Amino acid sequence: MPSQYLSRYAQPEAHLAQRIGHHYQAVLALPACDERAAAILGVCDDCRQQRVLIVVVVNGADHHPARVHEQNRQSLAQLIDGTGARPLAEHAWLAQGEGTDWLVIDRASHGRRLGKRQGVGMARCIAADVACALWVRGQVANGLIHMSDADAQLPADYFCLQATDGVAAWSYPFRHLPGPAPLVNRAHAIYELYLRYYVLGLRYARSRYAFHTIGSTIAVDALAYAKVRGVPKRQAAEDFYLLNKLAKLGAIRDGATGPVRLRARHSSRVPFGTGRATATIVGNDHRWPLYHPEIFVALRALLAAFDATLRRAAPSRHTAATGG
Repeated sequence: MPSQYLSRYAQPEAHLAQRIGHHYQAVLALPACDERAAAILGVCDDCRQQRVLIVVVVNGADHHPARVHEQNRQSLAQLIDGTGARPLAEHAWLAQGEGTDWLVIDRASHGRRLGKRQGVGMARCIAADVACALWVRGQVANGLIHMSDADAQLPADYFCLQATDGVAAWSYPFRHLPGPAPLVNRAHAIYELYLRYYVLGLRYARSRYAFHTIGSTIAVDALAYAKVRGVPKRQAAEDFYLLNKLAKLGAIRDGATGPVRLRARHSSRVPFGTGRATATIVGNDHRWPLYHPEIFVALRALLAAFDATLRRAAPSRHTAATGG
């Protein structure tokens, strides 16, 4: 199944795996748009106990403003210079370090940019496809494809999670770090409260979809990743759609590690999500609606009724199948 996915559906950059002659404990997929090189290079500062490869896809689209293109250009140059990366292929560079290697992929320069309807989903898919290809080739020990973002700081035990039978993906614990803007900090706190309230409500309802869908905090089983044909190539919410597909294949579990720390900031790079919500909350006098708690009470009753109906129907289906 993974080989079939790679040959039929993976992005062309997956072939870069054939040019990487090293073995790793784990691979991290890291899309970056309008991000400073220092932030990208600092994502794994606290978790370098193992030999890992970080696949950075610096990306942009033609409709982005000139300021974004210039930031991407600077970041590409600084990533290549700062890591001592050497050309691996056209628009791709590989740097070898003592514990961390860097694969830098350019999807931000003119002629290499993402399509109008693509975005972070495509960039995340490119990086994850490289990780999947390396795993298929036997060059990665950990069967998880780790995914995060440049606004994250990963905990020291981040790479301790391993592929587990029956688990399609892991969701890491997280918390937002305050930044220099008090209004943004408050807005982030409100939105994080909303996210946690929603997942707790789903857990009360005993929903199988009671998990956070935050792209910075995901690790996906490589086999399950191939079965759902990779990351949806969307401008936003690719994490939501990816995990909802994976939930049909196996459990989405909470990782028992330190939290992924996310920088509180205002961002308009995607049409919706945390960054946009933060801006909306700031502009709406720090008000943000919550679902009424009775919704989760009703959902719990509905799901219980479905389960009871299926249990009652199970014996009759068995009888019909056996001719009894």
